[in-house]
Amino acid sequence: MLTLHRPAVNMMKVLILLPLVALSAIDASARSLQGDGEAQANNLDANTAAASSPASRLCLYEIVVKTAPGVEGGGTDAHVYLKLSSAGDHSAALEFNDLESWGWMGPGHDYFEAGNMDIFGQAPRECDMPCKMLLVSDGSSDKPDWYVNFVEIIQIGSDLSVLVRKFFINGWLSAHKPPYQLFAYQDLCGNNTAVA
Repeated sequence: MLTLHRPAVNMMKVLILLPLVALSAIDASARSLQGDGEAQANNLDANTAAASSPASRLCLYEIVVKTAPGVEGGGTDAHVYLKLSSAGDHSAALEFNDLESWGWMGPGHDYFEAGNMDIFGQAPRECDMPCKMLLVSDGSSDKPDWYVNFVEIIQIGSDLSVLVRKFFINGWLSAHKPPYQLFAYQDLCGNNTAVA
């Protein structure tokens, strides 16, 4: 079971909020650079001017991976790849060739162990909530099998708006256990499952 001490929880909050504060400052700066006269000259109101600034389209993405608790041999030490993409442009996909290297759990943390809720993240990027998920284990190590509950994507905007989408897997990524595959793929693009 994952236990976080109060300093670790506070540090995680700082790591999450710091980029958001920077995004908000950039957004405010972009708005102040676009003076009232310029906005009026372009027939734009302040809201339209802010929405068109690059900083207002940036989001921070937090990824949560839940490994099933109480499942014998459910954790893994294999290398994990994750790709998240939207319905349209695949060039804007979030790709993690070695997901563990993007971890926010701190030094010495053992990722993908039974009962873990592991957190990962990426630097702010253009907002585009993923609706497709591909999770792949390479099946390596002396613990190749992995029972995954879910992958959750949390999109945090520069205005601190939050969208959440969960991809429920509730199954093995294993060559030795049904469904005998080392990947899980879901396409929820036609399903409006992101909640604010």
